[in-house]
Amino acid sequence: MEGLKLCWELGFKKVEVESDDATLITELHRNGRISGYYLISSMIEELIMRDWEIKFMYVEREGNQVADLLANLSSKLACKKYVWIQPPVEVTEVLDRDALGIGTFRHV
Repeated sequence: MEGLKLCWELGFKKVEVESDDATLITELHRNGRISGYYLISSMIEELIMRDWEIKFMYVEREGNQVADLLANLSSKLACKKYVWIQPPVEVTEVLDRDALGIGTFRHV
């Protein structure tokens, strides 16, 4: 949700939100809310109603590696909100592979 707020503050008009949580994406598509999370749902609903386009999309975890790495990295930082001007070195390898079209295979 903080990412959506930041996108709004920076003036973005089209935003795509990717998540590897299929249940979350299904609930947001179904009714724009998350069952059992009234406060968060209300905040998301308020953000969705603004004058912009937001798409919520499901992606496999392998397709969301940078977000996963950033989430893990930010959980180790002292501050609650951190904005990177450039990608941290911890994600550059994954970004490089993505830019080259090198896929990541799922281990089942």
